[in-house]
Amino acid sequence: MHDQLQQKIVCPGVVTCLTTSPDGAFLAAGVCTGKLLAVLSRHYQDVTCLKFTDDGTHFVSAGKDNLALVWSVCR
Repeated sequence: MHDQLQQKIVCPGVVTCLTTSPDGAFLAAGVCTGKLLAVLSRHYQDVTCLKFTDDGTHFVSAGKDNLALVWSVCR
């Protein structure tokens, strides 16, 4: 049996979706708080889907706003 690292992360709102990078180095979560933190030209409604690319260099987010966005992961 392998030892597992457990870490508790408290999010500021309801988690609507969750994914990890293929190598396990990154965790991406869509969180809905109901609070306007900033106005960005990105998602303006709940994010419902997150997926890392197979090589872990990018991830895609999609939401109720009918947008699908590709994000670069900085290492």
